[in-house]
Amino acid sequence: MLDLGITPALITSLGYAFRQGDHGRIQKIVSTALSLYLGLGLIGGTVLALLVPWMVTTLLRVPDSLAAAARFALYISTISFAVNMWFAVFNAIPTTQERYDLVAARMVGMSSISQAVMIAYLWQGGNLQGMMLISLLTSLCGTFIFWLISRKLLPEILFRPGFDKDVFRELSRFSAFKFAGTVGGVLSFRFDQFVIGTVLGVSGVALYAVPSNVTQRVFSILGELTGPLYPRVSRLRGESVELQKLFLRASRLVAFASVAALVPLFMLSDLVLTYWINGARGREIAAESSTVMHWLIVAFFIQALAAVSVTFCEALGKPEINNSFSIASALIHIPLALVLIPHFGLLGAAVALFLNSITQTVSFVLFTAYHLMCIKPWELLRDAFSRPFLIVVLLAPIGYLSRPIVQNTVTLLGVLLALAAASIPLAILTRTIQAAEYASVGRILARLPVGIPGQALLTQWCRARA
Repeated sequence: MLDLGITPALITSLGYAFRQGDHGRIQKIVSTALSLYLGLGLIGGTVLALLVPWMVTTLLRVPDSLAAAARFALYISTISFAVNMWFAVFNAIPTTQERYDLVAARMVGMSSISQAVMIAYLWQGGNLQGMMLISLLTSLCGTFIFWLISRKLLPEILFRPGFDKDVFRELSRFSAFKFAGTVGGVLSFRFDQFVIGTVLGVSGVALYAVPSNVTQRVFSILGELTGPLYPRVSRLRGESVELQKLFLRASRLVAFASVAALVPLFMLSDLVLTYWINGARGREIAAESSTVMHWLIVAFFIQALAAVSVTFCEALGKPEINNSFSIASALIHIPLALVLIPHFGLLGAAVALFLNSITQTVSFVLFTAYHLMCIKPWELLRDAFSRPFLIVVLLAPIGYLSRPIVQNTVTLLGVLLALAAASIPLAILTRTIQAAEYASVGRILARLPVGIPGQALLTQWCRARA
């Protein structure tokens, strides 16, 4: 949200330019994006720096003995903000070229090194100022490394600030829709807690926050699954047949992943809440909030089905579609929350999100499939959603019968993982997993080191089914 939606706009524009092989266009996009991020980093960092004294004395009310350290840490964080803004351009290059190995290596490598250095520093009696400096140095190193990587991936491109009016207009238009949609999404998913706090007090927020946080964490993970689609879709712009196939395949797989993750939570919701908190408080929350969690899981399941549609809209340069629906979502959800929560309490908040999802989100998915991808509703149901929905019917009874096994946190985690794993043979049985997926798994297995037990047999089996 802090980059005002420029990053997805940049990836979309670069992806299409790469597809066209237009190096002149790529140069204009990279240079204009560098200027935008430099300006955003400098302006944002300056504003934050000017607010530091107010934050220390008024907002955070830091004691005088710690005020100097707090000011230093906040000033360093403003520099880190600017550096991270500049880093976004260099991070977009490997992402657009689908070099997720480089992105993952940077994330894991820099994070691991940073954490190790911080632990060693604290072990030697380090302080807050030093921790912030380590964080800043990590950001600088990450930016420098990805600058080198970007130069290697695009040796013909000069990474220097510049400005192109048409590119600026394109990026600004995209980012404006993206930012508005992000605000709408925040209101849709957070406004209910504000109303609960006003109507039911802090205790109501606590009872609602636990099931809400559990389901939102799972939903966030499911949403990340569509990340690799973004550059692929951008580069396929104009290839209508390939895009249709990819849309249906991605929708089917995300629906399957959502079933595997959320159906076990639905069937064991009261037990999850009981052992998530543990003790008498856990039992109290389970008694008060398990039904709420049921409604939230169904609502977030519907929301997860829209993740592919969101990715396709933005990757194809149509951010006005999904973000307009996001704004509509806020306009629907706010009055629903204001009406239902005072009358039905926590259940009203969950039902409000469900009603929003079943109306706005379903409409968005159908609209995107039909108007953007030329896929009729019955084709979408048949080719993308029918088989995952059948897995729900088969997996739910297994989840119900497994409830007596759960006696503590360890057995709860074991049953949840077992139910998720059970969805895989059900996916094979219902043909939710199809030839393209077997081929992909076969290629992955072939890249692994030789000698893993069962590797050759499983690779051969996948290739046969592909």
